[in-house]
Amino acid sequence: MSKRQRTGSPLGADESGSADYEVGYGRPPRATRFKPGQCGNPKGRPKKPKNLNDAVERELDRIIVVREGGREKRLTKREVMSRQLVDASCRGQLGATRLLLREMSSTAAAEAALSSNLMPASAQPIDATDRQIIASFAAMIRAGAQIDPAAALNARADDDDADASDEPGPQRQGLAASLPLPTCH
Repeated sequence: MSKRQRTGSPLGADESGSADYEVGYGRPPRATRFKPGQCGNPKGRPKKPKNLNDAVERELDRIIVVREGGREKRLTKREVMSRQLVDASCRGQLGATRLLLREMSSTAAAEAALSSNLMPASAQPIDATDRQIIASFAAMIRAGAQIDPAAALNARADDDDADASDEPGPQRQGLAASLPLPTCH
């Protein structure tokens, strides 16, 4: 078989304004060609999901059209699933009720843990140890002492290795030597 020969000149040879420019295979109209610097696929290839959880989350957030009571509503698949779960629980399906209660209790526990961590500092009580730490910092600032964070971290690491006695050893230097160990609330 022989190759098919193109007739005419290359794309850039003819001007769009010339009357003898022939539009055809491999020769699109000048107005519809890509401009310099313009890409034919600006968004590029869609990225594949990184893992199964990301793919499932993206699919649950996809919006679908649902007919409810003769009207069309746009809901996410997540909302449709939750409605179906609640409806099944209301119909007396014990498995749906167990799943719904388990999910509600785990969500409530997670929200309670999150809100306890986000409690403002003013809402947490200040005990004697906290007052002592604040007073020692204030005294150091008034005295013009320079705080060396590296010495404090090294002293803390040495304290962790030492025995549990409260006697300050020769390794306690810098900031850690003058401050009591913090306690958790």
